[in-house]
Parts: sequence; C-alpha cells; structure tokens
Amino acid sequence: MSKETSEIKTYHGNCHCGSFKFNIQIPGLKIINECNCNMCHKKSHKWVFPAIQFTIEKGEGSLQVYKPAMCELTQKFCPTCGSTVMGVRYGASSIRDIAINARTLRNVDIWTLESQSFDSRSLELPYFHPKFTGSEPTPEIEGLKLYTGACHCGAVTLAVKAKPFPIKGQPVPEVSEYIQECKCSICIRNGTTFIYPHLSQVSIYNAPENLVTYMFGRKLQKHMFCRTCGISVCIEKTSPPKEVAVLWPDAKQEIWPMILPINLRILDCVEWD
Repeated sequence: MSKETSEIKTYHGNCHCGSFKFNIQIPGLKIINECNCNMCHKKSHKWVFPAIQFTIEKGEGSLQVYKPAMCELTQKFCPTCGSTVMGVRYGASSIRDIAINARTLRNVDIWTLESQSFDSRSLELPYFHPKFTGSEPTPEIEGLKLYTGACHCGAVTLAVKAKPFPIKGQPVPEVSEYIQECKCSICIRNGTTFIYPHLSQVSIYNAPENLVTYMFGRKLQKHMFCRTCGISVCIEKTSPPKEVAVLWPDAKQEIWPMILPINLRILDCVEWD
C-alpha cells in the first residue's frame, strides 16, 4: 500500500443545525458508497466506512433512531434538522459496523469523489410503497400527470399533479417540470432533489402531526421532514421581510408564496440519479 493511500486523516462533521458534532479518522477520502435500497434512495446517502476512529464531540444520545424493516442499517438522524449522520448495522457494536454519511462531513466536496454502488435492493425483501389515501389535488392546469409518494415509514404521503418527468432511455418531454439538485448547505446534507409545483398541484396527507419544521438563517423557508424516518418532504415558503422583498424582482415576489417545492426522491417509480 502506498504512503498516499495509507495516510490517515481526521474529518470533522455535523448535522445541519450543529446539535450533533463528531470527527472520524479514515484513510484519505476518495470513494463514497451508494446503496440503492429504498431508504438510501429517498435520502441519497453517501456512505463512508469503516472508520478507524469515531469520536462524538457534541450531542451524544441526541440522534433519532429509525430502523427500516428492509434495510441492513439502523439510521440515526438529527430530530431538529433531519440530517442523517450515520448508520449502524443491526446488533453490531464494532466501529467497523458504523457507516458515516459523507454528506455531513465538513470541507468535503462529495461531487469530486469516486462513487461505488451497492445493489442491496436486489437482496432485500420487497418494499411496498405506502399508499396515498388523501384527496387528489385539483389544479386548473392541463397536461398534468398524477404522481404519488411518501416518506419511508409511510407516516406522510402525498400526491402531486405535475408535468411528465423524463424517463430513462426515452426522449425528454417537450414540457416537463423544472428539476434541481441544490448544493446549498441543507440540501447537500439531506440529499434532496426538488421540483417546484404550484400549491394547488400538491396534496399532503397526515402532515401537521407527522412533519417537523426546520428553519435557519433568514428563515424564509420551512424545511419539512418526517419526524419518524427523517425523510425530507417539502419546503414551505414564508413571507419575506419587506427589506428583503423589495430587492427581489416582481416576478419572484409574486410566485414565492405560491409554490411548494417537493422532494422528487419520495415520489413512487420516479428514478432520479
């Protein structure tokens, strides 16, 4: 093994709100692992393991635990901001059984790292997508298709009527939804990919009691995630202060309160990678 590949480095990380902070010691980070199970797909986890040393700096015992029935890893996420920090193999106690979500590491550009895929979906039991049982949205817009989806545990389900999404291997539709994988600090950590439908195009079921609201910075947006499994669902826009709004173009001021960004990754049968 070369000196370069055997060099041990310390990486620091945290959830978005900073309630949980840690550091890990691993060989210089070059590869991240991507699992295609339904849980990891919805969260777009980028796993790093095993660590040589894992040290909690702040917030020991503060992470919410979620045990997906079909996943090998117990997920641990911050109950305040929804960031998944780590996964631990069922019944394991060794540090080698801890996986760290590289999305939570500071000063690491995950887009420059080599990705190594693992097909766990073919090994796990079938995942049955939670059914949407609420009322369908009724937008006054033609040419829309109904999509349904849910967080992983099924506590929150939704329906969206949207322009058709591109299908792998087929031509991109002439009219389709705007899709964005944002690289801001919260979206990087939560692995979200958003579409931006009008409020009338969306219907969310069981939201008030099952969604956690997280706000930061200027508090212009409410980031909503499931309190049970930590999956990001949507972003609710808030009214900006007058001193902020006057700096925006008229078109942005008009559309801002009328859109409800939805995490594309939670929609059934929509593969986006």
